[in-house]
Amino acid sequence: MVTAPRSVTGRLIAASDGSPGIRDSLFDTPVYLFNARRAEGLPDAEPGTPVARSGPAIGLATRDGAIWISHVRRTESQAIKLPATTVLAAEAASLPDYPDCEDIRYEEIGPAGFLYFPFYNGAMGTAACKRFLEAYTEA
Repeated sequence: MVTAPRSVTGRLIAASDGSPGIRDSLFDTPVYLFNARRAEGLPDAEPGTPVARSGPAIGLATRDGAIWISHVRRTESQAIKLPATTVLAAEAASLPDYPDCEDIRYEEIGPAGFLYFPFYNGAMGTAACKRFLEAYTEA
């Protein structure tokens, strides 16, 4: 599935984002993919190849670039949707870390500060809450 161009892959995943997701495989593990967004500056590779990690996401090469996949669900019947780097932690650990897909960022525009935290479906796990508190305290 990730062999399609980046724009097509992103639209397919977005269209099935709630359920069931797009069935594919990462690291030879069958999974459903959720929450894709465009990735910039990742290494070129064969389409469908995991090339990077960032925060909760795994970067996948596409035919014309790359996308970040933030959440996956294994195909077993009782599996739940979780951050990609949690579900595939051992495999993702071997990938280079890129800052492009961080889920929390702070930006100042003039006298105002903005703390961005676009958590998938509004859900924050314990680790995300801790990162948010750190970012809030630092801001």
